[in-house]
Amino acid sequence: MNKLIITSVSVIVFAALFVMIGAANSLSEPVIVKENFFQITNKHRLSQNLPQLKVSKSLTESAQAKADDLCNLNYWSHTRPNGEEFSKSMTYTGTRVGENLAQKFDTDEGAFQGLIKSPTHLANIVGDYDEIGIGRNYCGGRNIIVSHFGEL
Repeated sequence: MNKLIITSVSVIVFAALFVMIGAANSLSEPVIVKENFFQITNKHRLSQNLPQLKVSKSLTESAQAKADDLCNLNYWSHTRPNGEEFSKSMTYTGTRVGENLAQKFDTDEGAFQGLIKSPTHLANIVGDYDEIGIGRNYCGGRNIIVSHFGEL
């Protein structure tokens, strides 16, 4: 019985240390959870009496591809270095799309607050869209978050 208690306590202590070490490491590379950013976006829409956005698999895939592209090709623009507009590489079949890009922030809320201060980014957040996809990456010492919006 004592061995079982000691083993259980050891496992709990190890798990607590693992979580603490993981939390300490996350300070150097802030982790932005896509679901949290999605919730913040919908909370803002609800505060404006707008319908919530639904998650789109296609938009999520294109947003993640864009976040990866921004890191891999080291650029910051809605247009790719080869001149291609962001919407050209999307497989989304809706009638209209929008894109928001955020970088150099430590939290989801910080990124969101930066976006809503920009009239064009706010227009996407509160726009007449039905769906959203969110992608995230970390490179060059910066967090990147991409939101793709779509209208069915």
